[in-house]
Amino acid sequence: MPVEAAAGDAERCRERFDPDVIRAAGWPGSRRCVLGWRIRRAAPDFVLLSAGSRLGMPGELLFKRERSGLLFATFVQQRTSLARAIWGRAEPVHQRVVSSLLTQAARREAASWPVVR
Repeated sequence: MPVEAAAGDAERCRERFDPDVIRAAGWPGSRRCVLGWRIRRAAPDFVLLSAGSRLGMPGELLFKRERSGLLFATFVQQRTSLARAIWGRAEPVHQRVVSSLLTQAARREAASWPVVR
């Protein structure tokens, strides 16, 4: 896909993406980035975040609503032996941090629901 087409597609996706999803999670962000990650693609049911890397391991984070909950996936390119060594150590920490962030966001969201009696 040409860069111009990808940029136009990303801009249209940003226009459709509801930033309230990010605010509901309690994460700082804007229409263009979340927690320092650039919004690469978005639609009402998903957001794909991306970040570059000077160490040779650019990454993407995918958050997608599904009937049973939220799908989360991490994609990390490991372009150098240094990147592979760093990710090998960072991956378990990354998994714990993401799990904690998502748990906190779910608790905040649940706390905002009206109580039905």
